[in-house]
Amino acid sequence: MGAGWWMKTFDRTRWDAIFGGGLPGAEQKILDALLGEVEGYFDGSDELGPGPDRERILASQEGQEAMTLASHLARNGFTYDGLDRAQSRRLDDFARTICAPEALGDALDVRWYSPDLLGWGQVSELLDRLGHYRSRRSPRYLPLLLTGRQFGTETQPTYARSGYYAVFSPAETVELRNEVVAAIGVPVPWREPRWEPEGTQTYFLAPLTEVVKSGRWLHMSYS
Repeated sequence: MGAGWWMKTFDRTRWDAIFGGGLPGAEQKILDALLGEVEGYFDGSDELGPGPDRERILASQEGQEAMTLASHLARNGFTYDGLDRAQSRRLDDFARTICAPEALGDALDVRWYSPDLLGWGQVSELLDRLGHYRSRRSPRYLPLLLTGRQFGTETQPTYARSGYYAVFSPAETVELRNEVVAAIGVPVPWREPRWEPEGTQTYFLAPLTEVVKSGRWLHMSYS
């Protein structure tokens, strides 16, 4: 299976409650999401009770760093301000997987839209097509799917491709969709047949249109 982008949406009100909004238990929710995949942190039951190694994990360097980051996010909101490079990398990785069910998917009321992965090359093709019209305004949001973007900034993630993610507001999602529509409409041949209008409509434009209709915040992650 190849790598590519997945499209999901989340409830921004819930996001703001967990990150800096004073929601009771928010710090624990974040900590559990940060460490949940470490073997022994949970007991393996459906209730996700404390696992046999939880105390050891929390006392480890990884556990201490996770607790520091969880406290930062619960108190200050989802921000990179005040984090060193190592913690920024950890936050990049967390942000990429944050919408997964085993992370904060349920807490954020996450909904999935992608029928399949959106390939790196497909994004590149669309940008190349837009490049044929130099008089057009340069796309602002489509290029972020080649670099990712740290939440609340214009900075690409520090964790390389395995940590790529980008979050778009409802207004930004509309603009992203407009850029995709414009790229599809450029009257030049497609470089790769499988990415011709039908494929791009199915795997990018159609789900993106549904996100726009929802009015929710878009989370895209690369895996």
